[in-house]
Amino acid sequence: MNMNQETNNNNRTPSSGFTLIELLTVMLITAMIATMTLANYRHGEKSRRVAFASDGLIGVFKNAQTYALSGKATNNSNPLCRVAARYYVSLNYSDTYSLKAINNCG
Repeated sequence: MNMNQETNNNNRTPSSGFTLIELLTVMLITAMIATMTLANYRHGEKSRRVAFASDGLIGVFKNAQTYALSGKATNNSNPLCRVAARYYVSLNYSDTYSLKAINNCG
């Protein structure tokens, strides 16, 4: 009887499951896909920020053009100096911009 038990232990069928190589391969493929996804997300985020900034600048330049063509009055205290001679956009290093006017009175 002892002999039968040893024979049964040596003739075992392989158990179902994954080998270490298969698990490592799946983990490697998953890590590669995650890395590519993250890189594409960051690129998209940068593109979105650039598009947002350019849209803001385009809007300010269009406002300057509209104000110049329409003769929009400024809020100068002197009524003779309320019509601006020209408009310009001021860009600062702190990522801000503003629309400014220069009036006829200097």
